[in-house]
Amino acid sequence: MGAFSPPWVREAEKRLQGGLFLHLDTQSLHPSYPDHAASLAAWLLLEAERRGERYGLSAGEVLPLGRGRGHLERALALLVRLKPTPGPALPPPAPPGSTYLLVSQVAEEAFLEVALRGSARARQGVLLLLPEGYFLYPGERGRPAFGKTPGLERALRARALLAARGLALRVVRGYEIPALHIPPQPP
Repeated sequence: MGAFSPPWVREAEKRLQGGLFLHLDTQSLHPSYPDHAASLAAWLLLEAERRGERYGLSAGEVLPLGRGRGHLERALALLVRLKPTPGPALPPPAPPGSTYLLVSQVAEEAFLEVALRGSARARQGVLLLLPEGYFLYPGERGRPAFGKTPGLERALRARALLAARGLALRVVRGYEIPALHIPPQPP
């Protein structure tokens, strides 16, 4: 058969090239935010590991892209140590060709500026905003959150700029269950 590889092998190789890079902004205005952000991050990292994709994490420390049991244990250990901070935790630049997923409650101006610069090398970027600091887990019932937090207003004002620079804004209010679908990396 020689050096020829079936097309489906090449598609799988291309899909796994970029990986998922997740950054958690540790600036917290609500006591539940660190737990909810860590829970969401753990689910995303477990899903990436299950799919055989590389993933990295920035949550107080930076864990570069990797995969495997040891890498997953290091990532989950970072999430266990997650502590809230009074100011924004600025995201590092995205690894080239990765899906760059940023989670924030506050989305300070400085955070948005660094996120835009950091997303330049990403294949796709998503800013997930949790303005109330929490979301509902499946089966929980909540009540509507009225009004807009300053971080939500700031992000909504910057939505067009974010989208033009490749960073999609997704907002999960406190009465919603996150419906995230990070598709496999396109070839």
